[in-house]
Amino acid sequence: MTLGPIRIVFLVAAMMSSAHAQTGKDLFVICTSKNPVERVSCGLYISGFVNGLQAAEDLRGEICIPKNLTGNEALSIFTETLSEMGTAAAQGRGIGPEANPVFTSPQSASLAAVLGMKFPCPRKTK
Repeated sequence: MTLGPIRIVFLVAAMMSSAHAQTGKDLFVICTSKNPVERVSCGLYISGFVNGLQAAEDLRGEICIPKNLTGNEALSIFTETLSEMGTAAAQGRGIGPEANPVFTSPQSASLAAVLGMKFPCPRKTK
């Protein structure tokens, strides 16, 4: 018996419970895991988050992500940014992960913060 694409999505989504990733650091760990199921879960979460922002424009004026940004691109941006922050902290050039809000905030806030840093909206002049 083979699983159809919809069943696979539901199966992976079920695996990505709030117990697995609650903070930015938790999401980073899943996204950089050697476990393929965790990486797929991370990719699905980030793709859904990006698609939601693109469709709803919930953070209009704050985050101006390109309409053609893919989940994989957002995943790379997220993991690279947190990795760079961790490296900077280890070198004494930043806040350590235990105190950095990007690591300690809820995963959605962490992802939004990273995307906001990468894709800030232009300031409007008055």
